Amino acid sequence: MGRKHQAHVLAHAHIEPLLNERCNDVREAAQRVIVATSQLTIAPEGSDAEAVHDYRVALRRLRTLLVAAMPLFKANIVATVRADLRRAAHIAGRVRDEEVLCETLAAISPPPSIRDHIGTWLTHRAQKLAKHRLRVHDSIVGSALHSALAPEQTVLNPDGVPGPAGVSHDVYTFAPLDELLHRVQTLPLKKRAKAISTRALAFSALRNGARKTLQLAAQPDADTPTARHRLRIAWKRVRYTAELFTAISPTGGGSLAGKTLIKVAARMQKRLGELHDLDEAIRVIEGARRLSVADKMITVRHLRIQREGLSRMIRTELLEALSALVPWCDEPAPG
Repeated sequence: MGRKHQAHVLAHAHIEPLLNERCNDVREAAQRVIVATSQLTIAPEGSDAEAVHDYRVALRRLRTLLVAAMPLFKANIVATVRADLRRAAHIAGRVRDEEVLCETLAAISPPPSIRDHIGTWLTHRAQKLAKHRLRVHDSIVGSALHSALAPEQTVLNPDGVPGPAGVSHDVYTFAPLDELLHRVQTLPLKKRAKAISTRALAFSALRNGARKTLQLAAQPDADTPTARHRLRIAWKRVRYTAELFTAISPTGGGSLAGKTLIKVAARMQKRLGELHDLDEAIRVIEGARRLSVADKMITVRHLRIQREGLSRMIRTELLEALSALVPWCDEPAPG
């Protein structure tokens, strides 16, 4: 079928094969995680260092596709599947958080004595990283997972947000990942899905993502670490959604405007991701019990200097980036 006609094909004819592809990407990445986890006990230096990261990216792309495809499938079933995928991604995210913490601290230059203290502290935290890796493995093969959180840390519920006071959500029971992916691949279509074109679905998804991102950027607390983190996730969703439709909708993500949007969203995702990494490093260092007050103060000062420079850059680039979203907010979704 010619490319110029693909945008008018019924959306489910494109989305269902894409769901299969995304599920297979998750399976392949998950298998790498399993292999890498087993290798850690044999030859740590030979393990697949990017396995968990690639697994998280594969999950994120699948989740983005499900959000974009919401008009095609029964909402209550999709919501349950998305919650399970989000929970799996959150567990994998803890591994990435520990890895990024090491990278962020390696990029600053405190006095040598303090750098040595930080190195010793990170060595101790390596035990926590190992526990998180095992939890990712268990979430893939299916088992009961017990929280690796220290007693003084906030207990997180399966959605990755603080749970109600006094309520513990730190034990999860997981079915094997393959069962979850099978549910994704067998989602029942709505009756009206057979009247939605690929082009309509693309414009609707991009419009929703653009509007959400602009709304978050306009919030009164938009400069806080939590708000910046939410904005980063919104930009990431815009990017992945635009990429999703690049190959199948020349008037959606595949247009020149769509490709420009991908470039802008990728840049803002990167900038805000670096800011989030610094904010997380500051939060963790400030709460570190095994570091002295002096070690924490000097390390945090170096991190804040780096953060301020990055924050100025983001403020400069963000207005221009947000302006690239405006045309998508007002674009009507064709039938």
